[in-house]
Amino acid sequence: MKSFKKILQIVLCAVLCVFMSFSVAACGGGLFRFGEDDLDKAMEEELKKIDFNADETYTGQITIARNVEPDQVAVLDALVNGFTEKYKNIKVNVRPLPSANYKENLQNMNSACILNGKYDTFPDVFWASNADTTEYQLLDMMMPIDYFDGKDDSVNFNDLFPAMLADCKVGEHVYLMPRDCDRLVMYYNKDYTSAKGITIREDRAYTKTEFLELLPKLTGLKNGSTDVVALDAFWNWESLLWPLVHAYGGSVVKQEGGKTVSALDSDEVFNAYRFVKELNIKGYTTPVGGTGNYWLFKNNQAVLLFGVRATLSELVENVPNLGVAPMPNLAGDTDDTYFVGSGCSGYAMYRHTSNATAAWLFLKYVVSEEGQNAITSTGNSIPVLTKLFEDESAAWRTMQLGNNTDFNHAAFVYKPEASLTAQMGYRNLIQPTKAISEVSKSFLESIEKAVNQTDADIYLDSRKGIRRYLTSYGNDINNAIKIASES
Repeated sequence: MKSFKKILQIVLCAVLCVFMSFSVAACGGGLFRFGEDDLDKAMEEELKKIDFNADETYTGQITIARNVEPDQVAVLDALVNGFTEKYKNIKVNVRPLPSANYKENLQNMNSACILNGKYDTFPDVFWASNADTTEYQLLDMMMPIDYFDGKDDSVNFNDLFPAMLADCKVGEHVYLMPRDCDRLVMYYNKDYTSAKGITIREDRAYTKTEFLELLPKLTGLKNGSTDVVALDAFWNWESLLWPLVHAYGGSVVKQEGGKTVSALDSDEVFNAYRFVKELNIKGYTTPVGGTGNYWLFKNNQAVLLFGVRATLSELVENVPNLGVAPMPNLAGDTDDTYFVGSGCSGYAMYRHTSNATAAWLFLKYVVSEEGQNAITSTGNSIPVLTKLFEDESAAWRTMQLGNNTDFNHAAFVYKPEASLTAQMGYRNLIQPTKAISEVSKSFLESIEKAVNQTDADIYLDSRKGIRRYLTSYGNDINNAIKIASES
């Protein structure tokens, strides 16, 4: 069944690509496949469909799609409750989709809509991860909402945290309304640190030297008969891996002779991967790729966790005596090597929605002070609205979590200038943009292979060790860019 669904997706996408080769008119809805001037003209027509003066008396309806993850349910429920209380005449229908195939389901639904020339069966608004915006945009699923910002005086994109707004762009345009500002922190199990007689400092980030001195002190613990690892970290996660590589002075791609080429095979990237490999050799962290859902930490089998706020309520439920400190500096002891992986998710307006005014009212509500307070009331989000992000008395900073009366909320906004997203200095360099997903895939696979497939006695070997994978995946990146450029 799974294979059949995959084949169906490929066929639908292939047919869709054929349709996209026709004229704009023939594609039934005006596909945004052209230059900036033509996009401006197309958006002039789209803007005419929206009532930018609509207020709380507006009557309409929208359908919003989301996956079924508990944190997604909690956040959207909070938003919908607040939105419908404010806009009493707008009916909101929530369409839950299975988490496992969420993106594929949306893409298939969009393909079917275009093939049928009937778009009202697709949700007007859908939740999206920043990592998937490029693919959605290339399939013409997302409206460029930065055009709306200039037409509506009640919302100003300049009020949003800059790094998160940049993270919602494809090229020069904003396609996703960010709902939060998620940054990596270092969670810790206070029961284990207390058992070791260690007090984790929370007022500032550990330097690399301090962090490497801390890890051996957190070994030798057991949960029943199970060994407890010092650190649970999902190294092949872009939000962790990209800032690490950047901090070591490396990159994934670079511009060379007017073209985008791989930068993976370099001393800087090698040193970043070597750092992870040596933590693995010493037993401080697990093989790469095995703990992407924080499984070890949530099951009390790790002392430390590199994680984000989005699953905080779930962490507290599993580790009641939870502490949090700023993300450590993994590359050095000075601020110039300190970068914190950041990112967001949000809500996109369907490119072909027939309920554009109601959809825009919802997106505006997401980034309003009222909407942001509704989101952060779940405990799992940091505001993307700069005013609340910086306000030390804001509700999200004062809430109590579990047994923690002194929870260190400040760790989530420590040194905001150090925030680094995949769009900053990496994805924004990739041309053509349709190569992004394949480049990202190669990047993440490279760390997994470099750490897991190299023995302790050969990982430094230029032919058999880490370098072997940097060369191999660097070639894959160049091939992906070449194929995308020719297609």
